[in-house]
Amino acid sequence: MTFPRSLISALAWVACACASAGVASTAPDPRAVQPERPSVATHAGTVAPRYLEIETGVEYDKLPDKSHGVGVPTVLKIGLAPRLQLSLFAPASSGTHEALGMGDLAAGLKWRIVDGDGILQRFAILPAIKFSTGGQRGTGTTDASLLLIDSRTVGPVSLDLNVGVTKRSGNANSAPRTATLWTASSGFPTAVPF
Repeated sequence: MTFPRSLISALAWVACACASAGVASTAPDPRAVQPERPSVATHAGTVAPRYLEIETGVEYDKLPDKSHGVGVPTVLKIGLAPRLQLSLFAPASSGTHEALGMGDLAAGLKWRIVDGDGILQRFAILPAIKFSTGGQRGTGTTDASLLLIDSRTVGPVSLDLNVGVTKRSGNANSAPRTATLWTASSGFPTAVPF
């Protein structure tokens, strides 16, 4: 599949998913913590103006050859305006014979364009740039990316759909010059009796 065809297919899939009947919109409290799940699909919500959220985690990988890796992805989310958020990405990583250190730094602006009940309930764009600052822990490239984000609720179910493209410049180690993605994630409340 070529890049334009895969992006068009993904956008068509998002449009079909958005056309669900009986969709209700309830905007969450802008001051409530909103984890972004960047490894799956992020949501269209933004941090309230003058608020700062710090999101981080730890990932440990043990590979078949007995080597291991540790990743500490961290993002600082700063509310600039009611629908505008600055995201600063500062990942750290280490390997079997490598001390923990900073990877490639990145910055992006998430702009929530739509908050409504139409085909797009909550829709945002997230343009970002990644700088080649990580040395061995990075890709060796400067990247420009654009992520389209649609978030909605269908009854008690929340659904986040993402479509994106990344263009890389410089000497890419093993990363492709152009990369596309589309992801979907969902959540719903459950009750477990104790």
